[in-house]
Amino acid sequence: MTCAPKKVGSGGPKAFDMDAYKPPSCFFWNLGEKNCDGVKVQIKQTMFRKWEQLLTHLAQKCGCGQGVRALYTPKGHNIKDFAELTEGIDVVVVPSGYKFEKNRLPVKLAAKIGVPTSA
Repeated sequence: MTCAPKKVGSGGPKAFDMDAYKPPSCFFWNLGEKNCDGVKVQIKQTMFRKWEQLLTHLAQKCGCGQGVRALYTPKGHNIKDFAELTEGIDVVVVPSGYKFEKNRLPVKLAAKIGVPTSA
C-alpha cells in the first residue's frame, strides 16, 4: 500500500522554520554539592508556567532534597524571572538552608569560569 506524497511547499520539509521558537537550555549547578556536574534543562513554556514549577523541577533534577531557595548567576546576580534564563548560561541552584556565597561554587563550575574556591 502506498501513500500520496506530502505537500510541503517549494523548499521541501524543514526541521526548524525561521519563525520557530527554540526554548533556551541552561546549565544548573547545585550549590550544596562541591563535586557536582551541571544539569542541562530546557526551559519550555509549556512545562513551566509558573516560577515555582521550575524550582520544584530543579529540586528533583539537581538533588536538592529540601527544595530550592533561589537561583543565582555565578557572579552573584539573583535570577527572578524566566526572561533572565537565556541560552547556555550557567545558573547556581541554592537549596533551602543555604545562602549564596561565591567561594562555595561547585569545583567544575569554578574551573569553567575561572574563579578560585575554598577547599
